Amino acid sequence: YTLKSCLETGLEKNYSIRIVRNEEQVSKNNATLGNAGYLPTLDLSTSFSGNINDTETQARETGEKSKTTGVFDKTLNAGLNLNWTIFDGFKIQANYDRLKELKKQGETQTRIAIEDFIAELAAEYYNYIQQQIRLKNFRYAMSLSKERLRIVEERYIVGNFSRLDLQQARVDYNADRTQHMKQQEAVQASLIRLNELMANADMTQPIMLNDSIIDLNAIFSFEELWQSTLKNNANLLKSEQNKELASLEMKTVKARNFPYLKVNAGYGY
Repeated sequence: YTLKSCLETGLEKNYSIRIVRNEEQVSKNNATLGNAGYLPTLDLSTSFSGNINDTETQARETGEKSKTTGVFDKTLNAGLNLNWTIFDGFKIQANYDRLKELKKQGETQTRIAIEDFIAELAAEYYNYIQQQIRLKNFRYAMSLSKERLRIVEERYIVGNFSRLDLQQARVDYNADRTQHMKQQEAVQASLIRLNELMANADMTQPIMLNDSIIDLNAIFSFEELWQSTLKNNANLLKSEQNKELASLEMKTVKARNFPYLKVNAGYGY
C-alpha cells in the first residue's frame, strides 16, 4: 500500500464518509421551490358510503302491510382545495435562500469530513511507519542485550565476571525485551486503526506499506499558507455560512411584521 492507495480505499469504503455524503444529498434534495413554499398545494378528499335498508309499513286505516327489501342508498363526496401563499412578508424567499445555503453547507461539511479523514489516515499511515521503525530498533537492542547476556554468562562461568555483573546483564536484557513487547503492541494497535480507517473487513489484516521513510517539505511559506487558510479553509467557510443562515433566520422572523396574502379555492361534489 502507498499512501495514495490507502486514501483511495478509505474514501471509497469508510462508513463515516458514506454517511456525510448521504446527508449532503439530502440537503440538495431539500433545496426546492416546493419546500420553500413558492408553489401552491392541492388537496383532494373523497368519501363513499352506502346503506342497504329493509322496510315494512302498515297503513293505519286499513291495516294493509307493504314491505320493501334491499333498498340501496349510496353517497359520494369529493372535494378539491387549492391553497397558495402569494405574499408572506418575504418569508418564502428567505426560506428558499436558507435551503440553498444549507445545500452549500452540506457540500462544505462533506469537504470538512473528507479533509479530516485524509489528515487522520495520513497521520496513521506515517505513524505505522514510525512504529515499525521503532520496533526494528527495539529488536536490534534486544538482540544486543541477549548477546551481552550470553557473553557475561560465559565469563561468569570462567570467573572473570561477578554475580552482580550477571544480574545486571539479565536486568538489561529483560528491560529491552519488555520494550520490544510493548512496541509490538503499538505496531498492532496502529495496524488495527489503519484497517479501521480503510473499512477493511479484517481489522488485523496485514498491511505492507510501500513507503519506509517520511519525507519533509521544508519549502513551505508561512505567509502563503496563512493566506490560503483564510481563503480556502472549510471550517472558516462553514462559519461564514452559519452567519448567513443566522441572517436569513432574522429575515424569517421579521416577516411577521408584514401582512400576508393567500389564495384559497375549493370545489365540492
